[in-house]
Amino acid sequence: MRIDSGPSFDEIRDSVENGKVVSFRSIRGEEVRGVVLDAKVDPERGRAVLMVEEQSTGTVHFARYTHRGGRWSCGDVVSWHLTRSAIQELRKET
Repeated sequence: MRIDSGPSFDEIRDSVENGKVVSFRSIRGEEVRGVVLDAKVDPERGRAVLMVEEQSTGTVHFARYTHRGGRWSCGDVVSWHLTRSAIQELRKET
């Protein structure tokens, strides 16, 4: 999913700390609302890698989030998803 708008890097960092819900909207108008579970943010390079748990389904999305075209809120949500329980199972096995 190609992201058209979303939170700033500061909002992403804050949401990891306090469980705040953030929203991403695609260029087709789809919306993903969820809590950022994990984020590696590099504002100087304009990059972040996120794990976002969608509120309505519990699906976890992995996203690359970058600075493009003068905007801080553009990026791509990677096309594969896992539930949080599946991630926990994978972590147990490693």
